[in-house]
Amino acid sequence: MIRTAILASMVAAASAVCAGDTPCSGHGACGVFDKCTCYRNWQGQDCSERTCPFETSFNSVALSTGTTWAHPYTECSSKGTCDRSSGVCECFDGYDGAACRRMTCDEGCNGHGVCESMNDVSNALYTGWDSHKIQSCVCDPGYEGDKCENRMCKKGDDPITQNIDANTATYQAPEEQTLTFGGSSEGGAGEFTLTYTDWRGREWTTWGITALTVTAGAIEEALEALPNSAIPGVTVTKTDAQNYVVTFDHAALKGPQTTMAVGTAGCIINGCQPRYTAIATGTVAVATTAAGTHEWAVCSNRGACDADTGLCACYNGYSGERCDIQTVIV
Repeated sequence: MIRTAILASMVAAASAVCAGDTPCSGHGACGVFDKCTCYRNWQGQDCSERTCPFETSFNSVALSTGTTWAHPYTECSSKGTCDRSSGVCECFDGYDGAACRRMTCDEGCNGHGVCESMNDVSNALYTGWDSHKIQSCVCDPGYEGDKCENRMCKKGDDPITQNIDANTATYQAPEEQTLTFGGSSEGGAGEFTLTYTDWRGREWTTWGITALTVTAGAIEEALEALPNSAIPGVTVTKTDAQNYVVTFDHAALKGPQTTMAVGTAGCIINGCQPRYTAIATGTVAVATTAAGTHEWAVCSNRGACDADTGLCACYNGYSGERCDIQTVIV
């Protein structure tokens, strides 16, 4: 009986020699040679330390083939230290993410933009190894700068050169964009919309314009009704059975404009803004047929932009929101 008890105690002692308050700290299996085999995401001699997330390393490279260099996966992307008690990366300044996998944007874009990867900013045109790691600010409408720290000031036409193009010595002209109906879209069923991008970079979309009864007046009315005085004035003329020319001749719309976008797919479910029915047949397209040649300069080149307020401080002899009004002969 005594021999049996002694043998049992020896076996118990032999089975508990792996490191840890309990064998392998309860996070691994005690195996041969009294060594712990840690469960996933645990490490250390006694399996008491958490493993932090891995991601593509910023610092390390490894030869993957004869000609291509690949960045291996490393803990916290080599841009942070691992808190072994929690398994959370403590990122170095300028990096964030679960594995410190991406760079931060300067000053968080100052609350006036969003931080996006270079892949997103380039619309997937840049697909390098770091395309999802390097980030930059995409500013909200009305803001600009690397950190979206500056308010945008209004642009306008230089009042001194508003009639003559300094480069070609020809008269300056407003931009013209032509709306073209193909097939049987004009006079057919359904509606279309026009989306205009204003000087701040913000997009505005008209209500649905009925193709069946489309007129130059209907297009003009829809554009001038856009919120926030996006288009304070515009002239639309019908040149033939299928073409309508939109002339941006208002003082606030001088210079080259972003080509408008046409919507014909329709959206009739609740919540659509705008809500309109799709064009049944044919096509509707818009193209810039005459680029505006007036200056489209900040404060019309006749004032300084206050980046804190977004207001133009006009030079002597000029006035207006965009300093495009000459008040005296200088």
